Amino acid sequence: KNEEKKGIVWILLSRHYRNKSELLSTSKGGFLTLHVYDRRNGRLVLYPENAKKRGIYSNNPHVLCALNDIPPGKHKYTLVVSACEKKKQGLDYSLTVYSTIHCKPVPTIKSIRNTLQNTLNVKSKWEVYNHTAGGSLNSSQTFMNNPQWRFVILHSSLVRIRIMTYKTFSVNIRVFKGGNCINSLLDLKTEIASSGDYRPGFCYVEMDNLPAGKYTVLASTFEPGQEGPIYMQAECTNDFRIVSLI
Repeated sequence: KNEEKKGIVWILLSRHYRNKSELLSTSKGGFLTLHVYDRRNGRLVLYPENAKKRGIYSNNPHVLCALNDIPPGKHKYTLVVSACEKKKQGLDYSLTVYSTIHCKPVPTIKSIRNTLQNTLNVKSKWEVYNHTAGGSLNSSQTFMNNPQWRFVILHSSLVRIRIMTYKTFSVNIRVFKGGNCINSLLDLKTEIASSGDYRPGFCYVEMDNLPAGKYTVLASTFEPGQEGPIYMQAECTNDFRIVSLI
């Protein structure tokens, strides 16, 4: 009986060509696909790993993605329409969903905002001259010299913080309680969140229902002594403040 209740959903990605030259183009920028994620509860996807269904890039006008054996209940998926290469010009497309499951309400597709409601952009840098290129915790004597910020929220919120820099740098974000400079090994025990493994050029940390309070954000490269820019984007579902500590 349970097997009979499972359903099938087809998602059709259809490319819309503006002119004949677009139709005949063999540029990889015109190769599209559709990736489906089920671990984000319908939220924005920022890392490419862990897709439920990963598509194959194609310049065909239609790409079909089939989700089989979907169990009963409410499900949220994030659909990522991806081009093989970046294009200066946009691409027009449409998404159509077909389902064997009778749904109430009717399944909906909504565009996901690239950022949360409140966003602040912060520029900083790792510098050897100012002793702020401290490296990872493997360099325990200098790790706490890395750039740090006080992050203040007045209400429980969803918070997302991301940083970008050179692709040759492996980077990480850590968040601590308190809102003060991380100066000692004892302070490190107040860590509440991390972006995880060091990643090339980009990483983010997301905290759901983060309680109101003061927090410290620390950005580091894996290797000490690497000089370069930090482009930070801090996002929150409520008002917040962020100020530099180092």
